[in-house]
Formats: sequence, structure tokens, C-alpha cells
Amino acid sequence: MRLQRGGRQCGPLVGQIRWAPEGRCGYMVILETPRLILRRLEPHDLDALFLLYRDPEVRQYFPDGTRTLEETRQELEWFLNGHPEFPQLGLWATLDRSTG
Repeated sequence: MRLQRGGRQCGPLVGQIRWAPEGRCGYMVILETPRLILRRLEPHDLDALFLLYRDPEVRQYFPDGTRTLEETRQELEWFLNGHPEFPQLGLWATLDRSTG
């Protein structure tokens, strides 16, 4: 199975962890299953992430509660830059293949 993005083939991904070079797919795929794609967050994920971070039900078990847009932006920046010692760690975007 191959993932298409912008008319470019990104190569075999199902059940594999691999780097999809920026020039080919445009994002880093962490893991792909028949139903889901897990990838690194991207700057354009801010609005979707904010929808989650501002929801009290989603954030009920987080000690700092909900987040403002600016707080969400700051956290996203941290994830985009990666952990200083372990850049592979962080929050991953999870996409349903059927809806993107």
C-alpha cells in the first residue's frame, strides 16, 4: 500500500516506522496502520489542536486545565522543535485514513 500526497508516492508505509523525506511526502510519518496514520505535528495543525486543548472534557485530567490559543501555539512550537535530548518524542497527529 502506498500513500499519495500531492500526486507524489511516499512509498510503503503500512505497519512500518519510517521517515518520509520532506521533498517526497512533506511530513514525517511515525506509524501507519490500515486505519490510521500517525505523523509529526505541523504548523497548520494549530487550529485542530486548539479545538482539543480548549475543550474542558478533553482536558479534564490535565493539571493545567484548558489552554488558550496562545498557550496552544507555544506548546505546538515546542513539539515542532522537538525535545532537546530526544527529538523523536512528542505529540503525534493521528489521522483516520478514511477522513484524513
